[in-house]
Amino acid sequence: MCMPTVHGPELLGAAALVVNRNYFADAAGLLSHTDNTLADDLSGQLATHERRLAGCELTLLTSRSNQPCRCGIAATDTRVVVSAFHEKVSDPPGSCVNGALDVFDPPLLGGLIARHGPPSDFSTEVPLRPLGRIQSWHAEKPCLDIGTTEALATGQQRISAGKTEC
Repeated sequence: MCMPTVHGPELLGAAALVVNRNYFADAAGLLSHTDNTLADDLSGQLATHERRLAGCELTLLTSRSNQPCRCGIAATDTRVVVSAFHEKVSDPPGSCVNGALDVFDPPLLGGLIARHGPPSDFSTEVPLRPLGRIQSWHAEKPCLDIGTTEALATGQQRISAGKTEC
């Protein structure tokens, strides 16, 4: 599946999705936070999104972490639908981390705006709004935070070494 990309002259955060929502009118959108890297093939996430449960508007990538207190945790029910998010808590209720890679269909943005107004931050506001309507796709390979120079170097070493935990 080929997805179009949008490049803007300035950083707009979640506002970029709102400003460009008509661009996604005919295709699924893929929102990737650029301070993460993944050593897995996304075809599984795209396929999961295409056959997601009725009522689910978004497909969120998750992976395991051996340091869950440093990550955002996505709790899921038995259907693998996200039931709660726990952002960097000292005693997380699991090790399934939010990989910050979301697949969505065009109606999601319009529906969110109609119900709640435009989001200012996709990563902190949008996942909470359709809670119970987010299906998870679990990546078996690591999803690593590469938001600092040190984390980028560590991530490159871990992926090169075939490490499967972050």
